[in-house]
Amino acid sequence: MVLFVTGQRNIGKTTLIKTIQDVFWKETTGFSTKEFFVDNKRAGFYLTHMNIPDIPTEDRIIATMDKNFRPIIREQTFEAYGVKLCKKLQNSNKKICMIDEIGTFEQYCEGYKQELQHTLNIEGKIIIATIRQQDNIFLNELKEGKEVVTLTKENRDTITQCMIERIRKELN
Repeated sequence: MVLFVTGQRNIGKTTLIKTIQDVFWKETTGFSTKEFFVDNKRAGFYLTHMNIPDIPTEDRIIATMDKNFRPIIREQTFEAYGVKLCKKLQNSNKKICMIDEIGTFEQYCEGYKQELQHTLNIEGKIIIATIRQQDNIFLNELKEGKEVVTLTKENRDTITQCMIERIRKELN
């Protein structure tokens, strides 16, 4: 089962992922994209495994910001650390794999895109991924044939509870 969760910024996609992770902590693995700040200004983004301390080390940084606060993508991080994280999910004995968030930076990283697609197609796992609410070829290809749920202020609590119940049924 693959389920994508999308919605506007700050609508609660990461909160949903964290809630599911808390409920099913014994069965969950995954990775996320996080922001980091320098002098209270966004300095960039990094990848982190959900079960490893949260530190933006050089080998995990996927983008830094230029002087106009536009991202400079580090493709080599996706191709090295991002691929490594995908393979960890593929080889994990955990039944629930989570990815928070798939966005637009990845579209330039062919090796990572292939490994991510392979991860999403693994049989026997429940894969829940947040995905940026944007139309582009890369994101549209990923979503093709997969279930996509759009989170809103009105439905986020209900969606979270429905997903928890659905996962419980899948696990049994």
